[in-house]
Amino acid sequence: MTSILPPSSTTPPAVTAPNASLILFARGVIAILTTWPVLRIAISEHWGGPESLQKRTWIASEIVDLFEASITSPSHNTTPASQTPDVDDLEDLLLQAMVDEFECEVDDGSVPKVAKEMMDLWKAIKESGELAKETVRTLEARASKVKETRIQAQRVAANDDDDDDDDDDEMDVDEESEAEDDVPTLQPPKPPKEPEVDQDGFTVVKGKSRG
Repeated sequence: MTSILPPSSTTPPAVTAPNASLILFARGVIAILTTWPVLRIAISEHWGGPESLQKRTWIASEIVDLFEASITSPSHNTTPASQTPDVDDLEDLLLQAMVDEFECEVDDGSVPKVAKEMMDLWKAIKESGELAKETVRTLEARASKVKETRIQAQRVAANDDDDDDDDDDEMDVDEESEAEDDVPTLQPPKPPKEPEVDQDGFTVVKGKSRG
């Protein structure tokens, strides 16, 4: 006797492949965050605790989620894509994440620059796949170079012995390392020469020689 059974209702759900644009965007976002001086210092100094490095990845995932809604799902082609996040929303996310995860209020003016770089990356991904890939490769190469600089700065700071001065010196080293990649090095002004005094206590004034 042949038994006819109904189709099984326990069929595993189909797994949707990750969107290629989101993967590329996530790579670029992580690279941008890796080169962000404020976040680098916060991670180096463990302002976010022992999981400071992992918190960078979490911030990147929050940013990607913010943009994911603007992509139309392949299974819902009739649903219009949401509007691309505003740069102000992205700035607010970055500022709030630094406060919540690292107890750091960023007021150095770097957040708009970071947000704009991410917005430009997203625009490139939406408009030109090849241009976006090249942009991400450039960002990742820059991030790789910055990682090497951070390791060297940590080793130098670890050799100091004084407790009070160590913290200041360590911050100075890290901040200088961050600045080398993005802004020109500023040389401090030369200190003024002390006046020359003769044996009688009079100040010696030297005139400029005429050519």
